[in-house]
Amino acid sequence: SKWPLRLAPGGTKKVASGCDGVVLRPARGPVLQAGQYLDWTLGVRNPDDRGNRRPFTIASAPGDDEVHLGVKFYPGPSAFKRSLLNMKPGDTIYGSQIAGEFTLPKDRNEKLAFIAGGIGVTPFRSMMQELIDTRDDRSIGMRYGNNRVKEIAYADVFDRAERELGIKTVYAVASDATLDTNMHRGFIDADLIKREVPDYRERTFYVSGPRAMV
Repeated sequence: SKWPLRLAPGGTKKVASGCDGVVLRPARGPVLQAGQYLDWTLGVRNPDDRGNRRPFTIASAPGDDEVHLGVKFYPGPSAFKRSLLNMKPGDTIYGSQIAGEFTLPKDRNEKLAFIAGGIGVTPFRSMMQELIDTRDDRSIGMRYGNNRVKEIAYADVFDRAERELGIKTVYAVASDATLDTNMHRGFIDADLIKREVPDYRERTFYVSGPRAMV
């Protein structure tokens, strides 16, 4: 089945450099778990060879009234992404085919480590918001890599998770020279993991990001 979702007023906003957040209001919301994705279908007037359908992970938590998508826009975007960016409040997009096993384990005592790169952070935003909403302070360490500080998305949610749940995020930034104290210069590598996650052998790792990074 398909779920019609309409763009909320002011529903497209910048969440990081090159990344837009799309806020949708469902007429009938899909029932999903944090970290899952849907196939999204949009009426593209002049579709290119990539068609009018894309999989996008949900960035919002399952209990939210609105559905949030995080979409990376590159130079020369596809016809689908151009149409998505040009949606007007009230325009409709359809979600279908809930899928994905990139979800939190049922065992709250299982130790976890999250590694995100770029827009691959989207499922972790959903999970973190769900943990905040349910006051679930399970043992998680998160590492989030980008080329530049301005490319970091959803830091407000991750910072809140640290304040309220003690779930720490370390940001790895490859290119910028000036960094905050919770940032690591360079990539997410073995040395960073050993230093920040000394019990890494006891943890289940979740990795999401560009194919080359994963």
